Amino acid sequence: MTSNDDSYVLVEWLVSDGQKVTEGEEIALVDTSKATVELVSPADGIVRTLAVLSGALTVGDRVGVLYASTEEFDESGKGPARAPTAVPVSDDAGLAVTRGARELAAEHGLTDDDLRGLGAGLVRRSDVERLITAGSSGRVTTGPQVDTGPDVSTESGDDAVRSLSRSQRAVSATVRKSHRTIPTGFVLVKVAVDEALRVAAETRRTNDVLVGIPELLVMALGSLHERFPFCYATPIDDENVVLHPAATVGVTIDTGHGLHIASVPDADTSSCAEIADRLMELRLRSVSGTFQGRDLGASTILLSLHHDRDVVHAQPIVLPGHTCAVTLAGVLDEVVLTEGVSASRKVVHLGLAYDHRVLNGAEGTRFLTALKDTLENPEALVTGVRV
Repeated sequence: MTSNDDSYVLVEWLVSDGQKVTEGEEIALVDTSKATVELVSPADGIVRTLAVLSGALTVGDRVGVLYASTEEFDESGKGPARAPTAVPVSDDAGLAVTRGARELAAEHGLTDDDLRGLGAGLVRRSDVERLITAGSSGRVTTGPQVDTGPDVSTESGDDAVRSLSRSQRAVSATVRKSHRTIPTGFVLVKVAVDEALRVAAETRRTNDVLVGIPELLVMALGSLHERFPFCYATPIDDENVVLHPAATVGVTIDTGHGLHIASVPDADTSSCAEIADRLMELRLRSVSGTFQGRDLGASTILLSLHHDRDVVHAQPIVLPGHTCAVTLAGVLDEVVLTEGVSASRKVVHLGLAYDHRVLNGAEGTRFLTALKDTLENPEALVTGVRV
């Protein structure tokens, strides 16, 4: 559901057990570290709800069963009762705690009062881990956690210990998993962007949309999907990958409310104006905190934006489930000599981190060079058949 999580909480069933649903219909709400995500039906049928509300779910857990007919649904109810997949949380005197959190708290001698002090509506294992870590430093942080990152202020002359925000803890878990499981390579190229900036400005005037280098780069990534399918693949083990029929570009967005990886679907078939509109929509949703499930859906390649002024180089992680991550640094002014005559141009550095189990350096360099060539010749990109 999101790139950062491996566990979720079922918040609400939007349909009842035995109800007929259609493909794409929203059937449940699931809480992730980033947003409340809508779970949709993969086909027409009749739903048998298995998971319980406020249940702790992990990736791969069965939430329910979709039956093709009323007869199949009725027949399924004749067998022995089946335990729900999700583990229900305990709720003692208004304290909601997942089973994993309860077990970890018991191991470390934490009481219900300790858990209430967290100020969380639902105490998860990660919350208990935070409490244990803070306690081991001699100071326990209590009260609701505001998603503003760590507090580095001091109190009474001593260093203050503050927990990472919920969003940043999810990022931390993803970073750890990436470094632990994905052997990466990295390559960097310099790209002249004077022409890209000119085309972006012209496209803004023509289409009345905000277009810059990030928008052109998303479009360029979409255009290379067919030529480099393994750069958009999903590894399923050390010897096999899944190749995807379309390019969905995940773009990093951080407007001060935590880092999000939002999705631009069908980047291989969308026009420049459509991509620009989509990115603007995602930025506005980030500012207002109104991301929907589709905004944070699975992507096939990552674009990590570090295009603030004077940023020279940035090296991203490869997200679990991806083989490649492209990074965009800031626009720099550079002086070049041509036959003894100096001139100024604008450049950016593009980086590529890649899963070395799937791609070798030569293939990664070919992909990044093709991306450079596409961005340096943007006219053909934005005036092609897709616009």
